[in-house]
Amino acid sequence: GFAVKQLPANVRYDPSTIFLDSLLLITNNSYLTDTLEVKAPSWSTVADHLNELQLKVNLVHSRIDLHEGLYFVPSLAENPSMKPMLNKQLQIDAQLYGSLANLRIPHFYCNDQDGNLLQIDGNVQNAGLPEQLLADVNIRSLRSGNKPLRSWLAPHTLPDNITLPAVIAINGPLKA
Repeated sequence: GFAVKQLPANVRYDPSTIFLDSLLLITNNSYLTDTLEVKAPSWSTVADHLNELQLKVNLVHSRIDLHEGLYFVPSLAENPSMKPMLNKQLQIDAQLYGSLANLRIPHFYCNDQDGNLLQIDGNVQNAGLPEQLLADVNIRSLRSGNKPLRSWLAPHTLPDNITLPAVIAINGPLKA
């Protein structure tokens, strides 16, 4: 199950802002440290105006167990495509700030226990509108391979007759 074991933080909450500083959130299998700030013009209409959401995130040596997300969205357990993801633990170091319309990423590092790694910096626009998403990022390191990539996918999502290299390593600029 999901349980919050510790949650010390300097907290500020008002009608437009949630701010957690000196954060240490510890659950059964996850921990988040440092600073999270989320601002919205209105919490009641945030889903309709995602690009207006403002973020300031600084996560240091944090770990997120995706299985703990079932506490918040239990229906994910019934989705066959989600099942492989629920076994993932992600190690994250990240600095992000700005609105989802123009999100700056000075540093983002994420890896899982199966050999996938992503380290980028740059800028993402329209993150709240996937059909209009624009990315201008520098891929410092993207590592994966046949087995690590398939660890995220439900069986037969990628046909068995498609063979990927055992090791995939990518770096360089990406504009998309």
